[in-house]
Amino acid sequence: MAHRLVDGRGWQPYPFQQFILKVHGWCNLSCDYCYVYEMADRLWRDRPRGMPAATVEQTARRIGEHVGTHDLPAVNVVLHGGEPLLAGLDGIAHAVDAVRRAVPTEVDLTFRMQTNGTLLTDKMLDRMRDLEVRVGISLDGNRRGNGHRRWIDSSCETNRSKIPLMLRILSQPTPSPRQAGALEAAACGHESPTI
Repeated sequence: MAHRLVDGRGWQPYPFQQFILKVHGWCNLSCDYCYVYEMADRLWRDRPRGMPAATVEQTARRIGEHVGTHDLPAVNVVLHGGEPLLAGLDGIAHAVDAVRRAVPTEVDLTFRMQTNGTLLTDKMLDRMRDLEVRVGISLDGNRRGNGHRRWIDSSCETNRSKIPLMLRILSQPTPSPRQAGALEAAACGHESPTI
């Protein structure tokens, strides 16, 4: 738990308001700079690929307890990985539903998912809208930079070829007034990610 200094009374606990759930531990890209999958540490190979259902349930209960104990008005849950879409639609829905059941209904609960976007399909995005999960795509700068060091699995294909499809899918108008699948592209370069 984070701490804060309060009016000379010393350190007091400051409750978490954002939780990151690593719903899938593996990734479908092979980026040459990745500190998890491409460096010396190979412990990830012996760990479960996806978060087991019992762990999802227990984590959701603990989030709910934390929110209730601290009477939090709002909480943000980020579905993360590896590549979270490798958990599949059922795995993602289970995590979202478990947290929704555990957190008091009056809490403003938001869900986000950070993905490399290579596995996005219309069906997946429709399901994310239904679940009210906002989708963010990680990009490494502009078109050239994004495809330079990010490889799909061990093939020679970069994810650059999939970017126009990802952006087209995410930019489609949705019949849902919630607009929950809005594009949030995170660029890690100096130029904007003009694709």
